[in-house]
Amino acid sequence: MYAFELWGQLSTGGTSVIVGEDHLMPRRLRALVADEGVDTLWLTTSLFNLFVDEDVDSFAGLKQLYVGGEKQSPAHVGRYLERFADVPIWNGYGPAENCMLTTLHRMGPADLSVPGGIPLGRIVPGTDVVVVRDDGSPAPAEETGEILVTGGGLALGYVNDPVLTGTKFIEIEVDGETRRAYRTGDMGLFDSDGVLHYRDRIDRQIKLNGNRLELGDIESAARRVEAIRTCAAVAVRDDNGQVQHIALYYSTDADHAGLTPRELRKQLATMLPAYAIPTAMERLDALPISANGKVDLRALGERGRR
Repeated sequence: MYAFELWGQLSTGGTSVIVGEDHLMPRRLRALVADEGVDTLWLTTSLFNLFVDEDVDSFAGLKQLYVGGEKQSPAHVGRYLERFADVPIWNGYGPAENCMLTTLHRMGPADLSVPGGIPLGRIVPGTDVVVVRDDGSPAPAEETGEILVTGGGLALGYVNDPVLTGTKFIEIEVDGETRRAYRTGDMGLFDSDGVLHYRDRIDRQIKLNGNRLELGDIESAARRVEAIRTCAAVAVRDDNGQVQHIALYYSTDADHAGLTPRELRKQLATMLPAYAIPTAMERLDALPISANGKVDLRALGERGRR
């Protein structure tokens, strides 16, 4: 991430401003825009959501904003667009193993109601994306599969870890040509217009009582509840790694602070099958954030075992 944020700007005639603090916060961003002339910013999705909740006006003065690393929250993007309709906000997707950005999508009002969530966008120059089925064959448009990345930006592998390198970096056949590809572990699909859409992580597909569940589908349903600000569904496992139940953690806006788990369960029952409704639900003031700026799913999983 450091190399992405630093060298990309310097190699194209820009200037990078180094933040001395451990974490960038809205008040500090205001100062950087005013004192250093910062006009472009990259934030992880969870940090972007925090900035919108705490001080959406802290983005004033920017000329463009890039957000990524997690599935976008339509509610937060919507609030940004209401305040800064003319300042581009881009959904940036891509693993570090492909020099970060693999697809881009300028988010707009029409994206807020797209089934399955805000699109990942179109492929950036110098790279390519292939969506494959379980058997490794290319998936047609509108069919979900694993997202594989190819192109000149791929890393050579993992330092001193040939096993992981061999697992994640593979060779595939594309249009009769052998290509080296990276397995992202993300599930997605191309629509009929060639736009990539994210569905969920492969490792977030679980089986519970014989039913296959996508934790991302549960989160998508919860985000459609008007009061929900942020949420995360986690599989709570026993000491043997077996899934015992699903827990949903959520935060609300100030006007709906009284949304109880019972009330939320009633609303989810109108959107999800009974077996997909989380057994445990808990409202938090804010979801925990890991050191890389994303929702700390591991911490929430441990919380669910208490």
